[in-house]
Amino acid sequence: MNKSKVLLTQSLTGDTPAGYEVSGIKQPWDQQIGGLCIGNSRAILAVCVALAPPLLKVVGLEGGGFHFVGPSSCGKTTLLRVAASVSGNPATTIKTLDATASNLEAAAAVCNDGLLILDELGQAAPDALGGLVYKLASGIGRGRADQRGEARERKSWRNLFLTTGEVDMSTMLKTIGKRPAAGQELRLVSIPAVPDGSGGNGIYENLHGLESGAALSDHFKQATSQYHGAPLRAYLEVLVRDLNQDSHQLRQTFLQAIKGFVDEVVPAGSDGQVMRVAARFGLLSAAGEYAARHGVLPWPEGEAAWGVRECFNAWLQRRGGYGPLEVKNLLETFEGWLQTNGEARFTPMDGDFKGPARPVVNRAGFRRQVAIAMSEDSGMEYFIFPAAFREAIGAAEPRWAARVLVEHKWLSIHKNGDICQLKKLPGAGACRIYHVPSQTGSEDAEEI
Repeated sequence: MNKSKVLLTQSLTGDTPAGYEVSGIKQPWDQQIGGLCIGNSRAILAVCVALAPPLLKVVGLEGGGFHFVGPSSCGKTTLLRVAASVSGNPATTIKTLDATASNLEAAAAVCNDGLLILDELGQAAPDALGGLVYKLASGIGRGRADQRGEARERKSWRNLFLTTGEVDMSTMLKTIGKRPAAGQELRLVSIPAVPDGSGGNGIYENLHGLESGAALSDHFKQATSQYHGAPLRAYLEVLVRDLNQDSHQLRQTFLQAIKGFVDEVVPAGSDGQVMRVAARFGLLSAAGEYAARHGVLPWPEGEAAWGVRECFNAWLQRRGGYGPLEVKNLLETFEGWLQTNGEARFTPMDGDFKGPARPVVNRAGFRRQVAIAMSEDSGMEYFIFPAAFREAIGAAEPRWAARVLVEHKWLSIHKNGDICQLKKLPGAGACRIYHVPSQTGSEDAEEI
């Protein structure tokens, strides 16, 4: 039992902060909003992410974001309205990403231990997006000086954030020739807004008797404007009561729930990055199940866990599996570079290509057509110069990248163990090269 007490208080001025207004009581919210989330995984996650932030300190997890990505008019903004209605008026709770960095910092600080909701990722400047995601997740604002040049106290916060967009962060950064770092993509996980089982109804799997997804979205829009704010109050009352009764036991209960979620959705041997994201999803599941168990949400047992699990699996499928994200990014970068440059920047060798010689501008190496064993087909092998190889792997460290590419059969390894090999090339003499075998990605790639 803790000696210190957790207090739930009202503002000393009597004013309600923007985004935390209350309209109506919890019962109509349950009927008109919460009950219609049942069977709809994306709406379930939206509600759970609004309830989870006060638990970050309790369980010792860092903040992070969830991004619903999908086509226009599929219902993404409705998900934000549903999430916002848990704590306050959607009209004042939902912010936009075209605000200045200082304004976003102020908004994050105001909703400390709460949910920051940001509509339309595409409104953010692509060159600033990666830094913004790091900043929101880290909870520390930028250092600034006052008019006298003295350092101001930095704003700080601890929260989760929810965004939407027709594209994800990776796509936006590619428009300016960048790739997101693995840490950025882990801090803002992208979930397809439209589930596989929607049947053409946008974000919904269950219409609850309405004629279309658009009709259900219209209902949510009207209902969230009329009923909002009561669920968070009821949730905090229960949470504060239990924290004061036995905060250690409550913490252990939540940690066990999170571990149970992670153990269920993540196979043994998965990369630590996946485990880390799974724990954040697990926090949402634990918050939703706790709220339902105490009557804060009108959901049956297991509903929150099901919805959050569906969203985690959708994220994982979109990510491409349980391995390290750096490896996935490297393989995509290297393959894309080879597809773009394989024809134009590699000189044909050994007389395989007839006709007048074509000058190769900015040559990256040589290429040769070879027969594929046990097949009537032929394939192309490449010999890449070290400088071009560094270009082909993007920002990755060359020695690490070479080892990974060997493991995935994109590069050959010499019998002496060298990956960067010495080979005599026509008209160029002996050169250091990286060899891409003709059966790239095949288990049949051999040492040379």
